[in-house]
Amino acid sequence: GVDQLKDAEAFVLNKVLECVISIARLFTETERRSVLDAAKIAGLNCLKLMKDSTAVAPYYGIYKEDLPGSDENLKIVAFGS
Repeated sequence: GVDQLKDAEAFVLNKVLECVISIARLFTETERRSVLDAAKIAGLNCLKLMKDSTAVAPYYGIYKEDLPGSDENLKIVAFGS
């Protein structure tokens, strides 16, 4: 919601106009369109909708040097999706 947008803008020290949104794997087309509509209402250009389990992979790639044992294999498990 609005709080997350404000947090993101505070983090990047700039106005956020574009985003990538993580959604549940089982979202229907109607639910996907609702998410896109909500982003538009919030003034955001949604560049991509990503399944929640897929969205974890780039995050790991960015921060893996900061994780202990980062040279080991990693298995990502999405519970609840």
